[in-house]
Amino acid sequence: MDTLTESVQAVLDEQIRPRLLMHGGDLELLTVQASGTIRLRFLGACEGCLLRPVTLVGCIVPALAQVGAIVNIEVEGMAVPDAARKRLKRQSALESLGR
Repeated sequence: MDTLTESVQAVLDEQIRPRLLMHGGDLELLTVQASGTIRLRFLGACEGCLLRPVTLVGCIVPALAQVGAIVNIEVEGMAVPDAARKRLKRQSALESLGR
């Protein structure tokens, strides 16, 4: 496992998955590309939850923006809202400036 994948997995395991597991859901990291695109899959109660976009924009994107090299998130079976993409790009840019 490369460093980028390890960093993304650590953020998911430490910050995101515990919150989802409390509600009967989970999240799986499918791929991490060197270009900075990651692909995720919601599991359990999260699979059909109507609040997945809110969770993505409000919880997952800010946490993954800490990694810095992530520029795009794809979620299997879900269209990623433009707000999530914009927030990720903005936060990644701020992180690179040493916010």
